Amino acid sequence: MPKLSAFCLALVGCAFASLAAAATPAPAELPSLLSSIEQRLNIADQVALSKWDSKKPVEDRAREREVIAGAVVLAPEYKLEPAFVEQFFAAQIEANKLVQYGLLVDWRLRGEAPNSPRPDLVGQIRPQLDGLQKALLLQLAAFTPYRSSPDCPQWIASAIDRGNRDALHRLALTRATGEMCSSAH
Repeated sequence: MPKLSAFCLALVGCAFASLAAAATPAPAELPSLLSSIEQRLNIADQVALSKWDSKKPVEDRAREREVIAGAVVLAPEYKLEPAFVEQFFAAQIEANKLVQYGLLVDWRLRGEAPNSPRPDLVGQIRPQLDGLQKALLLQLAAFTPYRSSPDCPQWIASAIDRGNRDALHRLALTRATGEMCSSAH
């Protein structure tokens, strides 16, 4: 029996040690990066309204290539790997489309979109998205030293869990942050 007690104590000690290791606080750079990602996702609501009104498809491959190429060109200026920037912005676009598709389906089921102001896609919405691009690059550069931390996935999951957002935007945020942590650690 004493061996069993010693084993149980060792097991409990290991559990507490692993909890302590996983409890490393998230870096101060993470909240601002996630906030900008969420701002970009919230703009997807306006894009969806524009697509609803114009009957244009959500998918706009030419615009997507333009956004990603613009970010990749700027990557070295922020000391970021172009391949990672390409992957990151592709994830942002996929998450944005996820929100648009989700909202459009909901509105089709209801037979109407919300009666809210409709900003112009080209003149108002896209400039907001373009402005966020540089902020995201700057914040991503600041967060890059933490990407390879074994705690990175937990920091992001915890931040997503703490937020007050609907299921669609939560899923989109999960998609947008899916490649933020590096597996090389």
